[in-house]
Amino acid sequence: MPTNNTLTTHLIQDLTHLMSTKYTLHTPTIRQITETELQKNSPPAVRLRRLLSTPQPPALEKLRKTSAYKQFYKLVSKKVYTRARTYHRPRSTGATTPLSTLEAHTSTAERQPNLTQFFQPLRDLLKPAQYIVDIGSGIFPLQFDYSSTPNLQTYLAIERNTRSMEILKQNADRLPRQVSTIHSDIGDIDWDEVLTKYTGNRNFDIAFILKTVAVIMRQRQSTTLSRLLATPANTLVLSGNKRSLTKGRSIIAREKRTLLEFIQKSGRNILQQYETGDEIVYVVS
Repeated sequence: MPTNNTLTTHLIQDLTHLMSTKYTLHTPTIRQITETELQKNSPPAVRLRRLLSTPQPPALEKLRKTSAYKQFYKLVSKKVYTRARTYHRPRSTGATTPLSTLEAHTSTAERQPNLTQFFQPLRDLLKPAQYIVDIGSGIFPLQFDYSSTPNLQTYLAIERNTRSMEILKQNADRLPRQVSTIHSDIGDIDWDEVLTKYTGNRNFDIAFILKTVAVIMRQRQSTTLSRLLATPANTLVLSGNKRSLTKGRSIIAREKRTLLEFIQKSGRNILQQYETGDEIVYVVS
């Protein structure tokens, strides 16, 4: 069905702008989603195209007030929100470089510009560490500063996301030999077995639990939370997001409340706290 090309272009630009002020996705991605949805045969898209194809379609200002526009806006908003929440961004069809691999993972990409800020306050803690566990690791092992851990014997990454595990395996040549992985939900972990296999029955020196606590606390899954609280590590490095993954608004107050609640439940004490460009960090023991 033919449409008014000029009005359609303005409509796409308008929707893209509105979505880009609401969500954290890049503008070209939002535009692509909008264009794709407008070509589909969903009822909202069909209704809007029919309206655009009339001999005298309404001007954009009036179009925004129609039910066809509002329903299509709701549809695109849902699609953009879903994409913004996607843990892994779509795979690139081009060559994979170390940087593009890191940028393919949302949480890792957010941290990448702030790595110095993240690691600098931890250097004295990391230097003597021999055994490190990374819970909900994502692909953080590819980002970790191994030069700061000269005594490292084991770095164990525990992650339930299949795609994260695939990326770590595909990039095994970029990781030191001390790195091991477990593909599992934390709720299914048997800490006694893990300690026996990876540390010779001694506690981990450090456990990284980055941008994970708030998710588990919100889910209120008792088994998973119990396993996390029982993490056998002398020191925990906990972090939370400063901004919402999907809408980009500040969530510092909410994340701090959740982290402090977790710390209280764990019975540990705060040794250090700091912020980077994208994270709030607590070091507890």
